[in-house]
Amino acid sequence: MPYQIEFATAADEESLRSIFLASDMALVGDIEDHVVIKDEAGTYGGGLLYQLDVDLFHLLTIVVQNDGRSRGLGSQLLQALLQKPWSYCRDSVVEPAQSYRVTTVSRGVSRSFYQKNGLLDCDFDELTEPFARQCQFCPDQAECSSAAMVYQR
Repeated sequence: MPYQIEFATAADEESLRSIFLASDMALVGDIEDHVVIKDEAGTYGGGLLYQLDVDLFHLLTIVVQNDGRSRGLGSQLLQALLQKPWSYCRDSVVEPAQSYRVTTVSRGVSRSFYQKNGLLDCDFDELTEPFARQCQFCPDQAECSSAAMVYQR
């Protein structure tokens, strides 16, 4: 059964919220700014990507329900976001002319997932504000093992 990756609607909010909560995360911003991965049977995950400049994007969050992870749905969703990030930003300005970057901050075990999907470690000062400082004052910083990451194309 094929999966679709599309912008979320109000009808997706409850299921996506429960997927985020099951991973100790929360929806950020408007549901319509998120993208979801789904099929006829339901919604399996989602993410939120911002376009910060013509050639710069930041992946704020991505999550897939536990049983979807074993089927590669997280990688399928992330690869779609990395290959055409402008297509998954609600307020996308324009498609980059040639090269572009996608940054994110990994937390805990997600670092290996991002690395497996082509992102590389970078310094936090390579991230755009406020993301460059987002971990500095976090009370969970030591346990989180956060890492700044970048995908460049």
